[in-house]
Amino acid sequence: MAIVTGGGRGIGRGIALRLAREGASVVVATRTLSRGQEVAAAIRADGGDAIAVACDVAQRADVQAMVGAVLERYGTVHVLVNNAQSMTDGARSNIRRGIEEFPDAWLDEALQTGLYGTWYCSQAVFGAMRSQSYGKIINFGSCNGVYGQPGTLGYNCAKEAIRAFTKTAAREWGPYGIRVNVICPALESDATADARAQNPEAIAAMGLPPLGYLGDPERDGGALATYLASADGDYMTGNTLFLEGGWHFLP
Repeated sequence: MAIVTGGGRGIGRGIALRLAREGASVVVATRTLSRGQEVAAAIRADGGDAIAVACDVAQRADVQAMVGAVLERYGTVHVLVNNAQSMTDGARSNIRRGIEEFPDAWLDEALQTGLYGTWYCSQAVFGAMRSQSYGKIINFGSCNGVYGQPGTLGYNCAKEAIRAFTKTAAREWGPYGIRVNVICPALESDATADARAQNPEAIAAMGLPPLGYLGDPERDGGALATYLASADGDYMTGNTLFLEGGWHFLP
């Protein structure tokens, strides 16, 4: 049984579809319920089991209600994919702001939806995972944070904080059989398309990774998430996995 936050579009959607195809029951948690319902319907049409639940991960009460509904229906949680991250005004329009002028609101939004959302969701499933001595938590970082992409302070800080959270949770919760890892992706998603439409020059200037293309959310993102969620990934915890076609090799 897997929860995928931000599962209504982009990377989250691809992971939800792939996990379901591999046999998992999936809860698509998303702020926009209609999008989640579309993904859940697609999974059911393909013979899988899925429901959609409205949830703003930046709100602890929303998260607790969502996980409560999951436990009432399925009895437990085996996998949590913390994919949700709100795009701030700057990220939505691909505007870059230096540290000296970075708006407080952008930093607050990035941290609340990224770091705090990851923390709230992980806390909420901890009891169920501890009681069964098993669980997989898959978080999402970014190469922006790893290499300090200029102009995206809020996003960078949130994503690096998630990596720190991941390592801490892996150590603290490992004795309970809970594995926690983080993926840093470069995948062609709705957010990428939105940014390209808003500021095509900036996106073009970023170039492509050595493999020459951005990965696919379902084929590539879903495959790695499925591996980490499966028994094959049981000896992996506290790791950062770079799913970005070799971008981190570039200067």
